[in-house]
Amino acid sequence: MENKYSDKELQDELKRLAKQFGEDTVFINEMKKYGKFSPAIYKLRFGSWNNAVTLAGLKPVQKGYYRRMDKLAGVKQKITKRNVPLRLAFSVLIRDKHKCVMCGKSPATDESIVLHIDHIKPLNLGGSNNQWNLWVLCSKCNLSKGAKYESETMWFASTYLTKRLLENDKNISI
Repeated sequence: MENKYSDKELQDELKRLAKQFGEDTVFINEMKKYGKFSPAIYKLRFGSWNNAVTLAGLKPVQKGYYRRMDKLAGVKQKITKRNVPLRLAFSVLIRDKHKCVMCGKSPATDESIVLHIDHIKPLNLGGSNNQWNLWVLCSKCNLSKGAKYESETMWFASTYLTKRLLENDKNISI
C-alpha cells in the first residue's frame, strides 16, 4: 500500500509547527490542534512520536512534560522565548489566588479581567524567571506599570515579597 503523504511532508509539518511556536520540539497536543496531520500517522510511520520528531531534526519530547495550553486560568500568553514556563506560571497563579496582587481583581468575579504573570524585577534589569520574581497582575496594572522599576512599584513589591516570605518562611532572591 502506498503512503498518502511522504516522510518529507510529515517532517516538514513538524518543522513548520516548531517554527510557528518558536521551539525546538513539537508536542502531540500541538499537532492535534494546529497540525495538518494526525499524530497517529507519525506513530504508525515512524514507530513513535519521538522518532518522528527526531527524524525531523527536532529535539525529542520529554516524557510527561507539557508546554502550552491556550487557556490557563485567565492568563493570556504570547509564545516567545521570554515566557515563563507554564507550570511555573500556574503555580504563581495558585499562590496569588488567581487575582491581581495590586488591585485584587480576578477573572472569577469580572470576566473582562485578563491576568498576566509579570516579573517584579524586569528581565532587562537582571531579573529572572524565579518564582519569587513573579507575581500576578491584571492587564491594567501591568501595562500601567510597564517595565519600570520605580520606587512606588518597588515599595509595593517589597511589601508583597515580605508577606510571601512570612507566609512561606523561605529565603527569597529575585
